[in-house]
Amino acid sequence: MLPEIKTEKIEDLLFCETKPVLEIKLEYPQVFGRIEGVCENKFNSYYLKNAAETNTYVRTELYKKAIQSYRNCSKTGFPFDFMIFDKSFITAYADSNYISLYFNTFKYEGGAHGMTTAKSETWNIRTREIIPLGSFFIKGFNYRKYIAENISNQITEDLRSNESVYYKNAPEKCKHFFNEKRYYLSDTGFIFYYPSYSIAPYYAGIRTFEIRFDEFGNKLKYRPEKIV
Repeated sequence: MLPEIKTEKIEDLLFCETKPVLEIKLEYPQVFGRIEGVCENKFNSYYLKNAAETNTYVRTELYKKAIQSYRNCSKTGFPFDFMIFDKSFITAYADSNYISLYFNTFKYEGGAHGMTTAKSETWNIRTREIIPLGSFFIKGFNYRKYIAENISNQITEDLRSNESVYYKNAPEKCKHFFNEKRYYLSDTGFIFYYPSYSIAPYYAGIRTFEIRFDEFGNKLKYRPEKIV
């Protein structure tokens, strides 16, 4: 029996007088099932605390900003679009050893469009810790260089298409903007992602790249359900 990840939600619509000014949608994970009690408590407490802090921020700082924006628009006669804070997540991978989560946060504070940011965290169930990317590879392997060059090659191949969304210099920019904290697991490999504007225009969104486990050969310590 694998760990079960339940989605908890906080949803609300905040008003200024009778006008809705801020919509809140906040998801956070809680784990159940076949998992050590200490890990379950640590995991759940971590995300419960994070959700509470985020909720407080939205209901204070962002709410104040929404009220001020609404009042300014009322004075000037400009149309007002209520603000949005929407944080969601997916369980990208889960087995008896690891849980990998991917979070998307969309924030709209007025203007032409909102902004989506991403974050990911991978837990080692046995050590009860969020683990870095480097922990999956054997000592001495320059995984950062290997991954960055692999992604660069994927972009170069895509640029040969007339419909490519990447900046022309994206094969080099992806190396500069590579951040090993931006990873999560899938059933077949590692997924790496880049924030909006870093290697492609806004409309292209957050770009993701997969490098399959088998591409790392004997440099990889971990495969799904197996510790090498």
